[in-house]
Amino acid sequence: MRRVVPVALILTLVSAPAAGEPVVLRPSDFAYGIPVQTSGAGPLFEVALPRAVYETVTRADLGDLRVFDARGEVVPSALRPSGAAKVAAEWTRLALFPVHGRQRNPDELALRIRKNKSGSIISVQAGPGAGSGAPVAFYLADASADDRPIRALELNWKDPSAAGFSGGLRVEASDDLRQWRILVNDAPLARLHYQGQLLERRRIEFGPVRAKYLRLVWLAPERAVMVNEIRAERLAEALPPREWIPLAPAGRGEKPGEFLYVLNGRMPVDRVRVHLPQVNALANAELYSRAGRTDSWRLRASGLVYRLNRNGHELTGPGLPFSPDANGDREWQLRLAAQEAGSSSEVPTLEVGWIPQQLLFAGRGAGTFLLAYGSAGMSPGEDSSEKLLQEYRGRDAREFTPLPATLGAPLALGGDERLRVPFAARPWRKWLLWCAIALGVFGLGLLVGRRFSR
Repeated sequence: MRRVVPVALILTLVSAPAAGEPVVLRPSDFAYGIPVQTSGAGPLFEVALPRAVYETVTRADLGDLRVFDARGEVVPSALRPSGAAKVAAEWTRLALFPVHGRQRNPDELALRIRKNKSGSIISVQAGPGAGSGAPVAFYLADASADDRPIRALELNWKDPSAAGFSGGLRVEASDDLRQWRILVNDAPLARLHYQGQLLERRRIEFGPVRAKYLRLVWLAPERAVMVNEIRAERLAEALPPREWIPLAPAGRGEKPGEFLYVLNGRMPVDRVRVHLPQVNALANAELYSRAGRTDSWRLRASGLVYRLNRNGHELTGPGLPFSPDANGDREWQLRLAAQEAGSSSEVPTLEVGWIPQQLLFAGRGAGTFLLAYGSAGMSPGEDSSEKLLQEYRGRDAREFTPLPATLGAPLALGGDERLRVPFAARPWRKWLLWCAIALGVFGLGLLVGRRFSR
């Protein structure tokens, strides 16, 4: 019986809670922080998470992130998923007006534009100098009937020649038809037959924007086709623009056509771009990811990728979309069919894109808030975006929208030391418990063995 006492004592000690565990969090418990400025008075504020947070946090669920008020106290906060695929979107047709002229610069072409009382364009005519039989210089599209933000356009055109076509468009936006801002400088469009495949590019994407009018200018008018319809994808709510980052190459896989990459961060990736190293190449691609080397590869996306050069204009495939459920996956693998991978020693370039998550936090107290992040061994908070919204909506029957906040420059708090798991936070008690159990079983086996050997 006396031999069992030490084992029982060890089991009691390791199962007891560790002394000195922090109860009250402080900003210095985190590696870095970003000041958060709020304007106006409201129960809730909202800000998009910057890239620096994703590159620093130690948890896949971003659980080592807190918001402190001006007094250094933690305020309720929660993350709202980016929900790029869940945001309600609707395609609407825009009124389209082709503008004829021989000027390469659209601002040099005099126009007579008639609008109704609501601001919608009724007619567009080129002034003197356009010349009879002049080609289409650009297109005007009227988007003034709807104030919802636009994040993409889709063009339809008259059937091109059997050889197909490829070209580029510059897309500009304006609210007064005088001052224009560029949304996309060179959007590729194409309809090509290549190696038995039909390649079409009709969609133009950009960050969500509100604009009354759009201007579409062919970069090479001699290769343009006649556009006969344009549709806009409108969002029910505005989203931050998608961010992109190249993955760091990590060598080749075990089989031909397999390439490995590392993501330095925990972004909610939902799209990938594949840039082939060789021109006039086409391949079927599969993209996999995993959290670490001990995990299995999981298929994220698949599709046709290409890089073609036609008449001096380069055309690449659109990004491959997939569900943003790979949060925390640091290792990525691109697989190209062996016969399509080519003999080049160059590695394809991989870019991943994501829409930043929204951080909701309670506007308690006055002054500057602090977003603190990066703390190894930190447990996540208990709040959820649904719980936080429900709590504050319960105080006011009216629906409300969280007020926007702005971020300052990152600053060091506890420094990189906070990114290493402290001894007190390591699962040493669990390891010691299993060692104690193993020793107990071993000791019991010795006792039984001695008894039977007598």
